[in-house]
Amino acid sequence: MSSKQTTSSPVGSPGESWTRTQRAVAAALAALLALLLLVAALTPPGRHQLLLTFTHRPAVFTELYLAPEGPVAETVGATTTVRFGIRSHEAQSTDFAYRVVLSDGVRQSTAQGSVLLRVGEAEDIEVRADTASLDWERLEVVLVDRPERLTWIRTRTNEVTR
Repeated sequence: MSSKQTTSSPVGSPGESWTRTQRAVAAALAALLALLLLVAALTPPGRHQLLLTFTHRPAVFTELYLAPEGPVAETVGATTTVRFGIRSHEAQSTDFAYRVVLSDGVRQSTAQGSVLLRVGEAEDIEVRADTASLDWERLEVVLVDRPERLTWIRTRTNEVTR
């Protein structure tokens, strides 16, 4: 008994299985891609886009977060202590000015301050505001002249009152 062996190339591989038209289209696409890359490399907008595409750039941002542990806000007598944090991922040391606003919808109490942070540094902050005549419902933490802000609505179960 004899057995007959056959060999075949994978479908779609270049060489004998591709038609003349398929090879011509593949060559034209490769030439077009090479021409586009050449044009991009020779023009300022193209070089800029290629630089953005192939260069790693670190992200620059700031984290603003409410108290990582313990109560966000605690009222003792006429003073409310608010706890939040800032972590800098900016390109350089930055002085972060912040404002804390406690309000009942009509009246408000404001406290402010600032903290200087180096790149990668974090700071947990406690701010005290006078809330003697204010039964506040809303807490807002804002980084002044920056887009970062937090809003926290007080309910009976998430605020500590003594």
